[in-house]
Amino acid sequence: ITGSLTSKPVDLLIIDDPYKNGEQADSEAWAEVVQDFWTEVAIPRLGPGVAVVLIQTRWRHDDLSGWLKKRDDGIEWREINIPAQADHDPAEGETDPLGREPGEYMESARGRTKEQWEQRKREMGSRAWTALCQGKPSPAKGNIFHRDWWREYEQPQWIERDDGTCWALSFDEIIQSWDMAFKDTAGTDYVCGQVWGRRGAEAYLLDQVHDRMSFVDTCAKVRALAARWPQAALKLVEDKANGPAVINALRRKVPGLVPVEPDGSKAARAAAVSPFVEAGNVYLPAV
Repeated sequence: ITGSLTSKPVDLLIIDDPYKNGEQADSEAWAEVVQDFWTEVAIPRLGPGVAVVLIQTRWRHDDLSGWLKKRDDGIEWREINIPAQADHDPAEGETDPLGREPGEYMESARGRTKEQWEQRKREMGSRAWTALCQGKPSPAKGNIFHRDWWREYEQPQWIERDDGTCWALSFDEIIQSWDMAFKDTAGTDYVCGQVWGRRGAEAYLLDQVHDRMSFVDTCAKVRALAARWPQAALKLVEDKANGPAVINALRRKVPGLVPVEPDGSKAARAAAVSPFVEAGNVYLPAV
């Protein structure tokens, strides 16, 4: 987007790519850094007649572009966006800046064919494609996963023995993953433990524990799920909240507990795996 404090700018401020990727755009801490740059660095330097050019990938509605357009800085912004694939609606009087027909791809400098564009679109996933190639943001909540992306399985993917243990069938890898909370009171986060199986590129949710639990109850559930799924030797535990305490308490009772430091916000991590869900590689048990 471009903006000017007057109709005849004489100086120019260019802001190029304030976010290096979607994960950074989803970071609340980085959002504060970017906004502080505008209020503490950019605004004091904008004299009369200074034009501002902001070039960025539109990862979110509330990114720097969206945030600036809502502010009353005395700047009139003009947005320029040329999508990789024409997505205008002629019935609504919309036109394409390149004069293309709806659905037509732009001429690629790399010589991509329509088929190659379509393949790139599938590989990138909806959020990355919409942001990077269409120049349109997606909401941080409610638009990461679509209900119709998920696939379901009805036939059990395991056998249960008389002793209560479950043995997954024909999987390349079985793991457990735990996200802990501090307390079991109403309004606090849930404790969630899951068992996942991977068969080639496809992932299956095999079992799950999801409830508000005290520290003692959490330890008991970890032991129970570990005993139920002996093949899940690796047990990933998020190194937050009660995670470190649970590992210390169960280290000599439950083998394979490995602390994992989460990289980025929950929204960023969800967005990172959303292409696998969209591609139909993730299966949930049919209810």
